[in-house]
Amino acid sequence: MDGESSTGNLRNAKRLRIDHDGLIEADVAQGVSTNSGSHSGIAIEPDTEIWMEDGNIVLSAGGAAFCVYKGLLATQSEVFRDMFVVGSIPKSEDEIFQGRPAVHTSDSKRDLKHFLCALLPQKSPWFYRSEDDPLISPQALSAVIQLSYKYRAMKLQEQALSCLRSFYTDDFDTWQRVSRDFKSIAFNVNEFSPIEAIHLARLTDSPSILPAAFYQCVTDQIINCTLTKGYSREDGTHIHLDLVDIQRCIDGQRTLTAANLVAAFSLMQRQPCPGCTNPAHCSQVLSEICRQMRLELPNIAASAVEVWYHEPERQNIDGGWDEDDMCRACLDSVREMDEEVHKKIWIKLPEIFSLPVEDWSSTAGS
Repeated sequence: MDGESSTGNLRNAKRLRIDHDGLIEADVAQGVSTNSGSHSGIAIEPDTEIWMEDGNIVLSAGGAAFCVYKGLLATQSEVFRDMFVVGSIPKSEDEIFQGRPAVHTSDSKRDLKHFLCALLPQKSPWFYRSEDDPLISPQALSAVIQLSYKYRAMKLQEQALSCLRSFYTDDFDTWQRVSRDFKSIAFNVNEFSPIEAIHLARLTDSPSILPAAFYQCVTDQIINCTLTKGYSREDGTHIHLDLVDIQRCIDGQRTLTAANLVAAFSLMQRQPCPGCTNPAHCSQVLSEICRQMRLELPNIAASAVEVWYHEPERQNIDGGWDEDDMCRACLDSVREMDEEVHKKIWIKLPEIFSLPVEDWSSTAGS
């Protein structure tokens, strides 16, 4: 055919495109190749991993093409289901990529690949993992939540949000465990930014994530020092807190530091409990704890919901508190008070950060 390549270009063909909000649009494609292809001057190449030879639909983003199964997309995504049901891909007019109908999206190729890997896993399901499985990267978890929301893949969105909530929890006892031991968390907590968590919580209307995320913003020294600079995603998108949220952090940090001081003073005033079996010894130990805590007062920060009693991962006081220091009755009494004063602060986190989170006190175990 004169004027056309040997692969056969489609001229004036209708190109389907999905915009940032998940809305289906059609524009006119000029010179779309059936092989390598192009979109807006960007060469499109098949992805080396997500390319099913017997697949029947191609999704493209940022120069990458992913060949998958239309039926599997439709059963898990309301956006794709509606597209296919209403016949939005006319066989005679649609863009063709290597002999298959193709849909161009406005996503980054990395985000779309993360989403498809989670939606159509070729190995084990992403969110049902064993200890030997690699951690989910922050970029992957963020992309899956964003695109499952965009494409209304509701089951996948809830699985991804449950993964996020496994760390950004609304439960005091869970926080005490996961904030010092990440082994039960499926994603890489060390590299995940609470600023990202705040954005994802608001995108998906998941307010219970917000208090723990704001708390981490003001208690993590590295994040706190770079709070105004924001966070850069894998695709180059830069996100940051707005001025209202930065003010929330400033006010919340001040309130939490004061609450931590009050909690410290309440513990410093402890005396041997009524059931003490060795009042003289326990009184001496409590006095030593009080002395150590006084030394720590200048360094007390906003980390006001972590209990202080002795465990290796959350020990704030040199020497700790264990069964050799006090009698069992006094030790239990101090630990109980320790948890009580910090749980009261936890329950008030939405109020401290001026966040409208309903039923937080009941979910926090009050």
